[in-house]
Amino acid sequence: MNYEVEKTIRMDKKEFDRVKKLLDTKAHKIDKFTTITYLFKKPRYVRIRYKTNSNKAIITQKKNVKKSLIREETEFEIQRKDINKFVKLLKNLGFKKCLNVKIKNITYTYEGLELKLSIGLLGNLLDIESVATNKKEFNAKLNKINSVIKEFHMDGESYMRFWNKKEEIVRKNMKPINKFKELKW
Repeated sequence: MNYEVEKTIRMDKKEFDRVKKLLDTKAHKIDKFTTITYLFKKPRYVRIRYKTNSNKAIITQKKNVKKSLIREETEFEIQRKDINKFVKLLKNLGFKKCLNVKIKNITYTYEGLELKLSIGLLGNLLDIESVATNKKEFNAKLNKINSVIKEFHMDGESYMRFWNKKEEIVRKNMKPINKFKELKW
């Protein structure tokens, strides 16, 4: 079983540019890309995400999204051409609304962690993440994430304030699935 270990920091433009400059000099840049994301929240958290330059999509299902920092995560790939079949399945399972977001990303690795700068609907973000297979490993990776935040002197919004804003933005922008012309069933 894999568990996502992640912290997200929301920053203003000035802080975002400072962190990007720091990452460009200290971290290893992996990729620069744009993603399209469809987020379904009810009855469960399911996300479809693909890079605009790829023919594959990643399906992610998470448990305990709001309740805990320790979230069980299941991911698998499908062909982009099969997204509509998957959305039809979701609709048949009771999913009615989703959020569609276009996000510009740059990913880096640093100290064994993945760091992703993103610009999109939720603002200027830095996701610092890793994957753990047990609680001990989870705690060690979370400590590593916290040390990187401290090392880079990041002072973005606190996690809970960001989480509440994120939930509000997502709620306001959710639409019925049939409003997305590209999602057909």
